[in-house]
Amino acid sequence: MNNSKLYVFQFHRTKKSQIANPESQIPNPKSQIPNHFHNFFIEKETEMMILNNI
Repeated sequence: MNNSKLYVFQFHRTKKSQIANPESQIPNPKSQIPNHFHNFFIEKETEMMILNNI
């Protein structure tokens, strides 16, 4: 269970960074958000994805 959660989490992060990547040249106000907050929200999103997939 732990491994699959980590895999989904990694995949989700990769997907997000690919989406965000083309805009990385543009200054992004969201990047001012501290990283741990950002990670927290991604983790919550991922937990919801996992719960929905069960």
